[in-house]
Amino acid sequence: MAFDTKEIELIRDKTQAFFDKLGFGVVAQINPNGPFFSPKLANTDEEGLAISIPGENLGLLIGFRGETLLALQTVLSLVLNKELSQKLGVKPPTRRFITLDVGDWRLAREEVLIDMAGRAIDKSLTTSSSVALPPLSSFERRIVHVYLSTLTGVEEWSEGEEPHRRIVIKAK
Repeated sequence: MAFDTKEIELIRDKTQAFFDKLGFGVVAQINPNGPFFSPKLANTDEEGLAISIPGENLGLLIGFRGETLLALQTVLSLVLNKELSQKLGVKPPTRRFITLDVGDWRLAREEVLIDMAGRAIDKSLTTSSSVALPPLSSFERRIVHVYLSTLTGVEEWSEGEEPHRRIVIKAK
């Protein structure tokens, strides 16, 4: 279900207020065309919304390996979904998938994950065996699964338990 103009406006306003309360004078850019930032994931049928906070020296909002960014995304997503429900009557299970990027960190990470998956496919083709990626967070695994779903001739599955869960790729 696509976001309408009222929802996008509310999301923009609440995102600005969220970061203002944190003491960061940033400008939020809203892309309602999906939850990803990489152009390589633009043509997927994943529904959601991407919020981008451009700028430099935003490492404090990103944190070590994006952990702070993921925490901010989780809290912001909860706040926004609650606001959508209360102000506009958007009720669960119509919860919207919202992703957050700060300083293009998430965009760069998506590109790294896509490149890693591509190298694993190449290795699988040359060795005729399956190739396991390193352990990834559930959010990172989702990005890889979505990317691989756009390709033909590739099987993929997840193995292991958190925090060591990984994707295994096999080229057909």
